Amino acid sequence: MYGKEPVLDSKGELHGHGHLIQLIMDGGNGVQDPPNADGTPGGDDSLAIGNFNSFYLAGYDYPPEMTGKTGLFLSVKFFLPYVDDRVYYLRLWEGGDPAKAPFYQDTREYVSTIGDQGGGLVRISSRNYAGPQELNWTFGKSQPRPKKSK
Repeated sequence: MYGKEPVLDSKGELHGHGHLIQLIMDGGNGVQDPPNADGTPGGDDSLAIGNFNSFYLAGYDYPPEMTGKTGLFLSVKFFLPYVDDRVYYLRLWEGGDPAKAPFYQDTREYVSTIGDQGGGLVRISSRNYAGPQELNWTFGKSQPRPKKSK
């Protein structure tokens, strides 16, 4: 998983180091549900069940420096799903803690190195495994984190 194009935050600036990216598993209805007020996935969506489900944006210039903002990200490991044939998307928070981050962005589309393209949801199956699949994700516009209901 990587981002070839820089991701801009709600102010139109490059995302900084340490912003959290979540890998979210769609609940089966093909809809990217907005998060809950506490930053957890909402609706029928959940954090992915696999070898990891979140990572921090560190940019291409990390390590050794955590200075500057590139707005770029990559995962140094491939996601291995524990639940077969489910659909996933990425959510990027404008901060390191989704319970406090004021804005979030969901992926809009991806481009795969094996030729398929699609919307923000991508099906990942371990049964149809044919080697690691590299996905180039782009994010949609920033959305405000939902407020806690009274």
